[in-house]
Amino acid sequence: MQRQKLAKPQPNRGQTTPQIRAHNCIHLCSGDTVGAIVEYAQNFEDTPIVFPSGNELIQTSPSDWVGEKILDIAAMCETIECNERPLVMPVPSMVLADPLTLDACIKATAQTRLCHQEISLELTDSAITLHTEEAHAFCHMMRRKGFRVSVDARKTWENDLPGTDWLMVDTLRVRAKDIDTQRDIEDLIEVAASAGVAIIAEQAHWRDGEYLARMGIDYGTKPRADS
Repeated sequence: MQRQKLAKPQPNRGQTTPQIRAHNCIHLCSGDTVGAIVEYAQNFEDTPIVFPSGNELIQTSPSDWVGEKILDIAAMCETIECNERPLVMPVPSMVLADPLTLDACIKATAQTRLCHQEISLELTDSAITLHTEEAHAFCHMMRRKGFRVSVDARKTWENDLPGTDWLMVDTLRVRAKDIDTQRDIEDLIEVAASAGVAIIAEQAHWRDGEYLARMGIDYGTKPRADS
């Protein structure tokens, strides 16, 4: 079968504010934008969540941190007119142990123009593996209130979520360069794809769109130009 040739968009350098960057999530065969993945100017630390403020360090609870980030993301959307949805926002594993996380998400969202279903909280697969029971409860809790849940598998490819829990996961993010070299990630992709999870390959080549689609990977972020 002859590969489809696409009119490629300009390189995606991300949409930015001083604190937040949003990279478009793109359908690799059609080129349509279907959402955005959020990056932060400062990486969070899991133990504890501490941020510099002048010459001081300020510690905040995981739930407060998530609430503040939702407000920051909403402000970014207003500032740069970012209309892509859903917005995938990485969160630290400590949110799994904070009983106020859901309340913080609800309260923060109520102060914005965002709807619950427009926000997807992304956990790393290693966090899910270390806290499987908490992750199971977290998925159920967030989905009951309309929020989405995503998984970041760019660093490890562990899969301890039961098959029924994958039905509650919205997106799975992987690195394109690992897909053909890591057996474990192939198994993870197969499980996620069979559950209907939208799989996002980071830095995939445009020319590989149809090949990846046959594996169940329809989406990409930070796509690479074909050589």
